[in-house]
Amino acid sequence: MFSASLVDEIYEASICSDKWPMVLDALAKSCEAQLAVIASFHGGHLNRLVGNPKGVAMVNACYEQYERMPVKPPPRNIRALRLFERRHFGFVAEPDFLPEAEALEDFELRTFVIPQGRYPGVGTFIDGFVDHNVLISVEGFEDPAHCYRLVSPLDVLRPHLCRAAALSTRLQMERAGGMTEALERIGLSAAVVTRSGKALSVNAGFNVRMGPYLDDVQGRIRLRDAEMDGVFRTNLTALLDHSPRAKSVPLLSDKDERPLIMHLFPVTGDVRDLFASDTVLIVIAGEAREQLTAPLVQQLFDLTPAEAGLALRIAGGDSLEEIAVESGKSIHTVRNQTKSILMKTGIQSQKKLVSVQRDLSI
Repeated sequence: MFSASLVDEIYEASICSDKWPMVLDALAKSCEAQLAVIASFHGGHLNRLVGNPKGVAMVNACYEQYERMPVKPPPRNIRALRLFERRHFGFVAEPDFLPEAEALEDFELRTFVIPQGRYPGVGTFIDGFVDHNVLISVEGFEDPAHCYRLVSPLDVLRPHLCRAAALSTRLQMERAGGMTEALERIGLSAAVVTRSGKALSVNAGFNVRMGPYLDDVQGRIRLRDAEMDGVFRTNLTALLDHSPRAKSVPLLSDKDERPLIMHLFPVTGDVRDLFASDTVLIVIAGEAREQLTAPLVQQLFDLTPAEAGLALRIAGGDSLEEIAVESGKSIHTVRNQTKSILMKTGIQSQKKLVSVQRDLSI
């Protein structure tokens, strides 16, 4: 039912996440469906979603309608919850885990999903990620019974999707390791953690410097000081949910070590990278032995060489106009590169970009 080229494209998308909409569009057409999406959930709440263009437009229309309602119940996404609860390692026709009578009683399904013809669908979940679950759903059939006919052929495709997910996760771990190793080379203690505090990568300096301040609970970073641990977790959540600005947490030890400061920076990735966890870079202030270089900035923030060089120039106090004249580029090109830097780093202004780089060089 599915072409060999679709399988190849799935593996390409695991590395180049901007290919997922094209892959899911091909999947929807092969299934004669209106919608094919992959969504990641954290704690039962939707974190990221990518799909075929028509499907994403349908989902967005639902969200827009929901936001316009003067009175509305909190979202709960019963479809995802029921699918996760079933824990079946294969595709399942929706009536088998959410009967139609129950679907009609749910506000979200009754108001948004069913009127769009998206019930029943067929879906599966992929488990085993560091900090979240992933759901794959195909919906919107002219014949509702078609969801049952798709289970077997989609189960043939599922192992490829699982391998793609594992590859994408492995690449994220490698990127996290590259960041902490780069910082260790300039004498900074650093770690990359997920939303729950799970450590993806910790350099040797971090283990040494932070030892007196930490309780290691199953690989998750927890501060021994309960009050400061609460501040740390609040800042962690704020960074990943709504505040792209760096946060700082002061640390006090009961063993007379001098106070340290943890700087927290959001590590922003492509929103279409469904299989990657939201992550935060933790850097301990006051340890750098040398200044940041362009290659290190490039590795830390996943910038191009030109963007890394520009970021350092901005941090050095050069104006965009001066950079344009000295580099022989148009001011339009320099501004576009600056916008790209801010987008990739999750920083909202040039002033904050300067501050972040100076913090890393303290």
